Amino acid sequence: MKLKLPDWKDPKTRLKLIFYGGALLVFILLSAAAGFCFTSTNSFCNMFCHSMDEDVASLSRSTHAELNCRACHGPGELIPFLIYELTASPKEALAQITGNYHKPINKESHAAQHDELLSENCLRCHAITKREVTPSPGVIIDHKKHEEKEIGCAYCHNRVAHPISGYEDFTAMGGCYRENCHSLAAGARAPGKCEACHPKGFELMPKNHKAADFLPPKHAKMAKEDIKYCDMCHMKKFCEDCHGMEMPHPAKFVKTEHGTTGRQNPASCNKCHPQKQFCTACHHKGYDENAGPFTSPDGTGRPVQHPIIVKAKGAESCFKCHGPTYCSHCHIQGKKAASIKGP
Repeated sequence: MKLKLPDWKDPKTRLKLIFYGGALLVFILLSAAAGFCFTSTNSFCNMFCHSMDEDVASLSRSTHAELNCRACHGPGELIPFLIYELTASPKEALAQITGNYHKPINKESHAAQHDELLSENCLRCHAITKREVTPSPGVIIDHKKHEEKEIGCAYCHNRVAHPISGYEDFTAMGGCYRENCHSLAAGARAPGKCEACHPKGFELMPKNHKAADFLPPKHAKMAKEDIKYCDMCHMKKFCEDCHGMEMPHPAKFVKTEHGTTGRQNPASCNKCHPQKQFCTACHHKGYDENAGPFTSPDGTGRPVQHPIIVKAKGAESCFKCHGPTYCSHCHIQGKKAASIKGP
């Protein structure tokens, strides 16, 4: 049976087609607009994007709790926003379905660098040219210079709407000194000298540096946990000039070179490793200095420990460092060998 198409030449039929076609078009446009707006609400993100649960919850605790997602994310104007939704939504949907999304969300402020968090969205509410800026005491913030360098608001204020535990807050000093920002290194994008951000007379030394036990134990622990904290104020040369060697120790030093340095310059090692137990814990496993000296008698009558340990555990571990003649040279001739390998 041949399908009979409406007669476009018939004025009544043509009017009906235009009316129904226009109504359908309006319905599609309104549905699309409603859909686009709904997909940019907090409810939608919380309902369908499980990767955003923590981010949506943190928004409710922030100073931006009354805003929806669209207020900050994506272009503010309607047409650019619709285009943004058409291009971004399929990618986000696929990421959610496949589980191939980034977590933590926006940890390194990448959203501010890829036009996902536009400064113009912030400036609709925060007129920075008219607003009084109130940074922490002793801190100078020049927003104009950051704007000239095209540093977006969210690049620094990355946690203003999503204060999430475990995410770094880049408004803290450490955020200023992350990669490609402020640095003491030559050719850095922004200056790293104190006077760039602090006024004259400001106390530059952190309180933790003034603790009685900061040197040597605490500063070493802090450096191991977060060397970037040290790099904010100290070039690598600062540490090496004090320690007398490359810091942190390179792998080659730990594996093959530290023994030579320890014999030639023990004072340098003792700055950080004054305990005898530090070396013996690795080189003479099982030795407890409180039980007695390892080799020579100390006059207290306590037994020398190395023959006791060898008898109990065998000499196999000794020969990882000592040559086969090392022991006999000392035990037979009564004097130490020239090197740990032997005579």
